[in-house]
Amino acid sequence: MRLSEIGKVFGFAATHDHEIENLKLLFQEKKNSLIFASDCSMIEGLVKDTNVNAIIAPIGCKKVKGSNVVIIPAKNPADLFYEIHEYLLKETDFYYSECINKISPKAQISPNASIAAYNVTIEEGVVIGDFVRIESNVHIGAGCIIKPGVHIGGDGLCAVGDYGHKKTVSHAGSVFIGSNTVVGSNAIIERGLFKDITHVGDSTIIGALVVISHNSRVGKNCVIASNAIVCGSVIVHDNVTIDPNATIAPTVVVHEKSRVGIGTVVLEDVPEGRHVIGRSCGHIPVLK
Repeated sequence: MRLSEIGKVFGFAATHDHEIENLKLLFQEKKNSLIFASDCSMIEGLVKDTNVNAIIAPIGCKKVKGSNVVIIPAKNPADLFYEIHEYLLKETDFYYSECINKISPKAQISPNASIAAYNVTIEEGVVIGDFVRIESNVHIGAGCIIKPGVHIGGDGLCAVGDYGHKKTVSHAGSVFIGSNTVVGSNAIIERGLFKDITHVGDSTIIGALVVISHNSRVGKNCVIASNAIVCGSVIVHDNVTIDPNATIAPTVVVHEKSRVGIGTVVLEDVPEGRHVIGRSCGHIPVLK
């Protein structure tokens, strides 16, 4: 969508009429995106370090010399950013168009399961249990087993606003689950926030009551045991084991062939092949 089209709705002029491909947060890849900054001191660094097209910024922020990045002044940049997001989601096809479901006749789906009316793909050999709920913009690969009570593709938690005036943000992304993956009873896999995909790779086993939050990516051949929580925008590489009741903090990267011990709270990246166990600050090496 052209920036000028958004500007007509929200009352700002675009000095350069860029094509906006997505909305993004500061820690995400920002190519051809619209973002917001809460402080003018951030503007120069954002312009130099990213391929962003437009920044919603506090009133009084100056344009960076020689840059085509559009600075959109706003009294509250975050509020305007999320207002634009909600408008694009509810009033346009910016994020997605509604397409008919593609459900294999060779899939076994419980009559008690609930499947959205559009943008759901279920490949052959998939087994879906009782009281599963599958929202729109979900792809489930061949041979997956989705056990009773699972919820796939619902909104994650993104709360914005001042204290006393908090509100949740609608999600516009999708979920992709590879082939031959098992999702345990009452697990939750949330959709991405903007044009983001929450991804689970092939042949991964997810235990009961696991939560995989928005924008996270879980690789192939992983085991995520019961009651584990994978917070938003986490990357779990291939062949990783996450034991019961572990929590992976937002944006953490868990590298290949590593293991997160039972009850561990992971606040920093886990190196390849490392077995970590501990809580809160740092990691305690596993005692032999």
